[in-house]
Amino acid sequence: HKEGRNMECGSVQCDTCHVVRTPTFMDYLVSGCELTVSVAIDFTASNRDPSDPTSLHHVSANWNQYQEAMIRVGEVLIEYDHDKRIAAFGFGAMLPGQKA
Repeated sequence: HKEGRNMECGSVQCDTCHVVRTPTFMDYLVSGCELTVSVAIDFTASNRDPSDPTSLHHVSANWNQYQEAMIRVGEVLIEYDHDKRIAAFGFGAMLPGQKA
């Protein structure tokens, strides 16, 4: 409107209204949902040789980014785990004596 005033243009009428609430993480826990924490580690060659210091599987005195992430996230989630145990799985490893 040119003069900056609001004009009434019509009306809207709702016959019904439904409010859909998305549950939060805490809602699930309070309602009795149990959490089981597990991790899976990718041992495929895409993460480079473990002897390579830039590999996500390199073992040294300092944690790499992979280990750091698992530790930090695990510290938070373990508090919500019903038995305080973390299952660990690995995939893609070449065990001694195996051929690709």
